[in-house]
Amino acid sequence: MTPEEIKNFVEANFTDIVSEQRNNPDGWSFYFKEVRKGTNSSRIARAVQANEGSPTRFKLAVSARLNPNGEAEIIDPNEQQVRELFEHELELWVEHFQ
Repeated sequence: MTPEEIKNFVEANFTDIVSEQRNNPDGWSFYFKEVRKGTNSSRIARAVQANEGSPTRFKLAVSARLNPNGEAEIIDPNEQQVRELFEHELELWVEHFQ
């Protein structure tokens, strides 16, 4: 899935998510209810692509905050992976940061 396809999927399947376009690398960040950055970030995940034709990187923002040394990125995810991972990240955010 491209970052744009992931954005469309997330917006269609998850309520209370705000998408914000990213540059360098290009793609989208996904936030819970509002765009809040910094130490009290509401970011759930990012979908980025260095350039057209390169792999899409689906970055799990909450998992990365909770375990900075753990694996928090999926390369070229499919729709089922995006659904499962996004649900899990959202649950983690609500549990730890809401």
